[in-house]
Amino acid sequence: MDESSSSAGAPLVTLSHGTAILIVICLALLSMEISINTRSVSFDAGFNWALDTMAGHADPPEWQNRVLFPLFLLGIRALGHGLINIGQVWRIARLGAAVFAYLGAYFAFVRITRDLRFAVVAIALITYGYLWTTMSAGWEAGGDFFDIFFLAMFALCSIQKNYLWMLVAVVMAASNRESALFGGIVWACVAYARERFTVRALRDYAFGLFCVLLAALTVYLLRALFAPGIAIKQSLGIITVLVHWRWLLMPFGSVSMIAAAIFPLAWIALHLQKPLPKEAKGLFWATLICGVITGTFGRMEETRIWVPCLVLAVTAIILGLANDAGGLGFSVVSRNGWND
Repeated sequence: MDESSSSAGAPLVTLSHGTAILIVICLALLSMEISINTRSVSFDAGFNWALDTMAGHADPPEWQNRVLFPLFLLGIRALGHGLINIGQVWRIARLGAAVFAYLGAYFAFVRITRDLRFAVVAIALITYGYLWTTMSAGWEAGGDFFDIFFLAMFALCSIQKNYLWMLVAVVMAASNRESALFGGIVWACVAYARERFTVRALRDYAFGLFCVLLAALTVYLLRALFAPGIAIKQSLGIITVLVHWRWLLMPFGSVSMIAAAIFPLAWIALHLQKPLPKEAKGLFWATLICGVITGTFGRMEETRIWVPCLVLAVTAIILGLANDAGGLGFSVVSRNGWND
């Protein structure tokens, strides 16, 4: 695919694949640099956190299953041993994770919309939302970029009904964050939007439930493997909000950041032509459900916990925009390979 075009007429903008990829990499670099340079905690603190996690002493203990980024970080350290310092190791790991996640999400959006322009717009919207997450905490969480990739994969696999790759994505995502459980929720919501409660949809609901259970089991096994004593430990972030509710009244801080991130997306969503594609409706429902779960278990004031919801909402919006332009070209084929 050399150019992106719309079936509704001559495109206003053409975009080559190479140019689109270069734009996506630039946005990944932008996100990485702002994330690093707005934090107050030094690189070695993040590196020590990775070492502690691999040693079975994650802080907090509920993060013990989050070994994907520490493994990536330590692999870069081993390859560059004696050549690069801790700060450089951290920067390379963060940039590598950002580029991988952004390119992976970009290719997922290309598959979903069949239009390079909408894929790039999706990455730009995600970047806008992500940048707000860099300002609410003084230290970096290495897995946030991987969250972008896995949620885009959840959306793609659900839309194209790719059972095998959804299972792979769920298992891999469980080594990054507990948001792996969202894979089954996304699958079930898309199935509901398409089929409602028909007999034909029962298999997809069962598969969605299986994905949730598989993610939970993988999280449990990873915790048990690295630190057996905390395998089933899980705190509720909502309790912190109930105890320290006054921060919700502050005019500046997380509340205003969340509002600023949501407003442009909400405005675009409200101005999409109706009716929306069924898949977009399903993803909006998934955003809402995953948002409730996120707000219950995560700390609302740390805006990075909302990255999965951001990706789902943007995917739904892009589906709507592509549909408005007559550019949707995906087809649903239940098989174990990518749809072409």
